[in-house]
Amino acid sequence: EKAYWLGFIAADGGISKTGGHKNYNVLSFNLNERDISHLYKIKKALGSSAKINQVKGVGFGKGTFLSELRINSEKICKDLINQGILPKKSLLLKPPQIDIAFYKDWIRGYLDGDGSICFNKNGNIQISFVGTKEVLTFIDEYLSTGKHKLSKRNLDSDKNNWSLGFGGTKSIINILHFLYDNSSVYLDRKYEKVLKAYSRFEKQFSKVSEGELLESRKDEQTETDI
Repeated sequence: EKAYWLGFIAADGGISKTGGHKNYNVLSFNLNERDISHLYKIKKALGSSAKINQVKGVGFGKGTFLSELRINSEKICKDLINQGILPKKSLLLKPPQIDIAFYKDWIRGYLDGDGSICFNKNGNIQISFVGTKEVLTFIDEYLSTGKHKLSKRNLDSDKNNWSLGFGGTKSIINILHFLYDNSSVYLDRKYEKVLKAYSRFEKQFSKVSEGELLESRKDEQTETDI
């Protein structure tokens, strides 16, 4: 669960200073109103009594409102900085320094924050992520042995802003099983899409276990090495 929240914060959280504090003391989230339930999950996980407020969205379209959570804690901010969650992290974020056993939980959190699960006009499922080249390379190498192409999202060559997309319905279903099955925490809205994908494609593809997916990635890596 901690790895999941670390991944989600890496994608959708921010730290800042307020009230003349010398050190960073506020962890904040601004989510779409439809995801307000996720903020209650965050509050519970962090043992916070902070209030969730409604704020007007800037740059999200006219009349759009967001649910905002601001948690005051120098300790949480310090711990996050030690884990690589830096101020203005969007162009600086690096892969997590955690045990490999929790990579999938971190990636699930990051996908829930800065990823997309969608169905294209042909009805096929797609997964995409946005972020720094370092983080997306880490995700791609862990999930697919680095076979996918990263695309620059900003014409300014100084901006470390990239996107990563996964194709192939069978491969994506396997990845979703790997990331979400038996998980204890997730964004409800994204998980509804996962269940929709299972319902739509399970008749086509047999379910794979986590061990089978890991073994298939090892086989792919061996073939690549050869």
